[in-house]
Amino acid sequence: MHPLLQKMCVATYTVDDLHRRLGLLQVSLEEVLYHTDAHNTLSRKELCLASIATTASHDDVLAMSLWDTEVFETCTVENITATMVRLKKDIELLPRFELYVPTLFDAQGFALIGEWVRTNIHAQSLLDIRIDPSVIGGCAFVHNSAYHNYNFSYFQKVHKGEITKLLSSYV
Repeated sequence: MHPLLQKMCVATYTVDDLHRRLGLLQVSLEEVLYHTDAHNTLSRKELCLASIATTASHDDVLAMSLWDTEVFETCTVENITATMVRLKKDIELLPRFELYVPTLFDAQGFALIGEWVRTNIHAQSLLDIRIDPSVIGGCAFVHNSAYHNYNFSYFQKVHKGEITKLLSSYV
Protein backbone atom coordinates (compact mmCIF):
# COMPACT_ATOMS: atom_id res chain seq x y z
CA MET A 1 0.00 0.00 0.00
CA HIS A 2 1.21 3.50 -0.81
CA PRO A 3 2.40 5.15 2.44
CA LEU A 4 0.11 8.15 1.88
CA LEU A 5 -2.86 5.87 1.40
CA GLN A 6 -2.10 4.18 4.70
CA LYS A 7 -2.17 7.57 6.42
CA MET A 8 -5.42 8.46 4.63
CA CYS A 9 -7.14 5.32 5.90
CA VAL A 10 -6.93 6.69 9.44
CA ALA A 11 -10.54 7.52 10.35
CA THR A 12 -11.71 6.54 6.84
CA TYR A 13 -13.45 3.18 6.68
CA THR A 14 -15.49 3.00 3.49
CA VAL A 15 -14.51 2.88 -0.17
CA ASP A 16 -16.88 5.75 -0.98
CA ASP A 17 -15.50 7.94 1.82
CA LEU A 18 -11.91 7.33 0.73
CA HIS A 19 -12.64 8.18 -2.91
CA ARG A 20 -14.56 11.32 -1.93
CA ARG A 21 -11.85 12.47 0.47
CA LEU A 22 -9.13 11.86 -2.10
CA GLY A 23 -11.09 14.09 -4.50
CA LEU A 24 -11.43 16.76 -1.81
CA LEU A 25 -7.70 16.52 -1.14
CA GLN A 26 -6.87 16.93 -4.81
CA VAL A 27 -9.11 19.97 -5.27
CA SER A 28 -7.80 21.64 -2.11
CA LEU A 29 -4.16 20.92 -2.98
CA GLU A 30 -4.63 22.35 -6.47
CA GLU A 31 -6.20 25.46 -4.94
CA VAL A 32 -3.33 25.84 -2.45
CA LEU A 33 -0.53 25.01 -4.90
CA TYR A 34 -1.75 27.24 -7.73
CA HIS A 35 -3.55 30.09 -5.97
CA THR A 36 -2.06 30.70 -2.52
CA ASP A 37 0.02 33.75 -1.78
CA ALA A 38 3.64 32.72 -1.20
CA HIS A 39 3.73 34.94 1.92
CA ASN A 40 0.92 33.08 3.65
CA THR A 41 2.05 31.79 7.06
CA LEU A 42 -0.45 28.95 7.43
CA SER A 43 0.70 25.38 6.86
CA ARG A 44 -0.43 23.56 3.73
CA LYS A 45 -2.58 21.27 5.90
CA GLU A 46 -4.32 24.29 7.47
CA LEU A 47 -4.88 25.87 4.06
CA CYS A 48 -6.26 22.64 2.59
CA LEU A 49 -8.57 22.01 5.53
CA ALA A 50 -9.88 25.58 5.31
CA SER A 51 -10.57 25.04 1.61
CA ILE A 52 -12.21 21.67 2.23
CA ALA A 53 -14.41 23.09 4.99
CA THR A 54 -16.18 25.34 2.49
CA THR A 55 -17.66 22.41 0.54
CA ALA A 56 -17.27 19.18 2.52
CA SER A 57 -19.31 17.65 5.30
CA HIS A 58 -18.29 18.00 8.93
CA ASP A 59 -17.42 14.27 8.99
CA ASP A 60 -15.06 14.65 6.01
CA VAL A 61 -13.31 17.67 7.51
CA LEU A 62 -12.96 15.93 10.88
CA ALA A 63 -11.57 12.73 9.36
CA MET A 64 -9.15 14.58 7.09
CA SER A 65 -7.92 16.73 9.98
CA LEU A 66 -6.68 13.49 11.57
CA TRP A 67 -4.49 12.72 8.56
CA ASP A 68 -0.75 13.09 8.96
CA THR A 69 0.76 16.36 7.69
CA GLU A 70 2.72 14.36 5.11
CA VAL A 71 -0.52 13.70 3.20
CA PHE A 72 -0.81 17.43 2.53
CA GLU A 73 2.90 18.14 2.04
CA THR A 74 3.94 15.39 -0.40
CA CYS A 75 2.28 16.76 -3.53
CA THR A 76 3.91 19.48 -5.56
CA VAL A 77 2.93 21.23 -8.78
CA GLU A 78 5.16 18.76 -10.61
CA ASN A 79 3.81 15.52 -9.12
CA ILE A 80 0.22 16.13 -8.05
CA THR A 81 -1.41 14.51 -11.09
CA ALA A 82 0.79 11.40 -11.01
CA THR A 83 0.39 11.05 -7.24
CA MET A 84 -3.42 11.27 -7.43
CA VAL A 85 -3.59 8.74 -10.28
CA ARG A 86 -1.39 6.35 -8.29
CA LEU A 87 -3.47 6.74 -5.12
CA LYS A 88 -6.71 6.09 -7.06
CA LYS A 89 -5.22 2.89 -8.50
CA ASP A 90 -3.94 1.80 -5.09
CA ILE A 91 -7.39 2.25 -3.54
CA GLU A 92 -8.68 -0.42 -5.93
CA LEU A 93 -6.05 -2.87 -4.61
CA LEU A 94 -7.08 -2.59 -0.97
CA PRO A 95 -8.97 -5.52 0.53
CA ARG A 96 -12.72 -4.97 0.72
CA PHE A 97 -15.35 -6.17 3.12
CA GLU A 98 -18.65 -6.05 1.27
CA LEU A 99 -21.39 -5.20 3.76
CA TYR A 100 -25.13 -5.16 3.03
CA VAL A 101 -27.12 -2.98 5.42
CA PRO A 102 -30.78 -1.90 5.34
CA THR A 103 -29.97 1.81 5.59
CA LEU A 104 -27.00 4.11 5.55
CA PHE A 105 -25.37 4.46 8.98
CA ASP A 106 -23.72 7.57 10.35
CA ALA A 107 -19.93 7.98 10.42
CA GLN A 108 -19.69 6.65 13.98
CA GLY A 109 -21.55 3.47 13.03
CA PHE A 110 -19.26 2.78 10.11
CA ALA A 111 -16.22 3.61 12.26
CA LEU A 112 -17.26 0.94 14.79
CA ILE A 113 -17.81 -1.65 12.07
CA GLY A 114 -14.65 -0.59 10.20
CA GLU A 115 -12.49 -0.89 13.31
CA TRP A 116 -13.91 -4.34 14.02
CA VAL A 117 -13.22 -5.48 10.45
CA ARG A 118 -9.66 -4.11 10.56
CA THR A 119 -9.04 -5.84 13.89
CA ASN A 120 -10.66 -9.18 13.05
CA ILE A 121 -10.58 -9.59 9.26
CA HIS A 122 -7.77 -7.55 7.67
CA ALA A 123 -5.89 -4.51 8.96
CA GLN A 124 -6.17 -2.63 5.66
CA SER A 125 -9.78 -3.46 4.77
CA LEU A 126 -12.25 -0.92 3.53
CA LEU A 127 -15.98 -1.38 3.88
CA ASP A 128 -17.77 -1.63 0.55
CA ILE A 129 -21.26 -0.60 1.64
CA ARG A 130 -24.34 -1.84 -0.21
CA ILE A 131 -27.78 -0.61 0.80
CA ASP A 132 -30.30 -3.45 0.71
CA PRO A 133 -33.61 -2.88 2.54
CA SER A 134 -34.30 -6.63 2.48
CA VAL A 135 -31.70 -7.20 5.22
CA ILE A 136 -33.83 -5.32 7.75
CA GLY A 137 -33.19 -6.41 11.32
CA GLY A 138 -29.62 -7.46 10.60
CA CYS A 139 -27.08 -7.40 7.84
CA ALA A 140 -25.39 -9.53 5.23
CA PHE A 141 -21.80 -9.59 4.07
CA VAL A 142 -19.45 -11.22 1.61
CA HIS A 143 -16.27 -12.75 2.98
CA ASN A 144 -13.94 -15.06 1.08
CA SER A 145 -16.39 -15.01 -1.84
CA ALA A 146 -19.20 -16.40 0.32
CA TYR A 147 -22.42 -14.52 1.03
CA HIS A 148 -23.46 -14.63 4.70
CA ASN A 149 -27.00 -13.57 5.54
CA TYR A 150 -27.80 -12.47 9.11
CA ASN A 151 -31.08 -10.62 8.84
CA PHE A 152 -34.45 -11.08 10.46
CA SER A 153 -36.30 -12.36 7.38
CA TYR A 154 -33.66 -15.06 6.82
CA PHE A 155 -33.87 -16.26 10.42
CA GLN A 156 -37.66 -16.03 10.24
CA LYS A 157 -37.68 -18.48 7.32
CA VAL A 158 -35.16 -20.84 8.93
CA HIS A 159 -36.74 -20.80 12.39
CA LYS A 160 -40.34 -20.03 11.41
CA GLY A 161 -42.08 -22.04 14.12
CA GLU A 162 -39.75 -20.93 16.90
CA ILE A 163 -40.04 -17.22 16.13
CA THR A 164 -43.82 -17.41 15.72
CA LYS A 165 -44.12 -19.18 19.07
CA LEU A 166 -41.83 -16.65 20.76
CA LEU A 167 -43.70 -13.65 19.30
CA SER A 168 -47.11 -15.08 20.17
CA SER A 169 -46.02 -15.42 23.82
CA TYR A 170 -45.82 -11.61 23.99
CA VAL A 171 -49.42 -11.08 22.83
